[in-house]
Order: sequence, then structure tokens, then C-alpha cells
Amino acid sequence: MLDHLMSTAIGALDSALKDPNRYCILAMKGRKISGIALGQILGGVRRIDWLAVAPECHRQGIGKELMTAVETKCAGEAVTR
Repeated sequence: MLDHLMSTAIGALDSALKDPNRYCILAMKGRKISGIALGQILGGVRRIDWLAVAPECHRQGIGKELMTAVETKCAGEAVTR
């Protein structure tokens, strides 16, 4: 199951890095990825397509940190909603 999730994450990350309207934010714990937020900004609208936190990192505030990072990123992109 974890291999499938990592494969999906890598594919989504690859796509996100190629499109200037998309964003990808990683949360790191040491040298490991503990969470990821993927989405896009189109026409002043922010959309979060995928937000995930590694099971062993649940209940540590990582999802909240990712959401804050998305809001911060979008604040500089003239996002209205």
C-alpha cells in the first residue's frame, strides 16, 4: 500500500512541477517526506487537489502546517477564493 502511495505521490509531483499553475508543497521530518499538498491556482481560485500526511506522522499538526503553507503561497498569487 505504501509503495502505491509513494508512486502516486511521485507521479503527481512530477506533473505539478511541469505546470506553472500548479503547486506542490512538501512537509519534511528530517530527511523524509511527512506530508504533501498538491493543487492549482486558476483564474484567482485556489484548489487543493490532494493533501496527505504519512500515517506515522498523524496528529502532529503537519496537515495544518501544509494548509498554512498553501494559504501563504496563494496570498502572493492574487487568489481571491
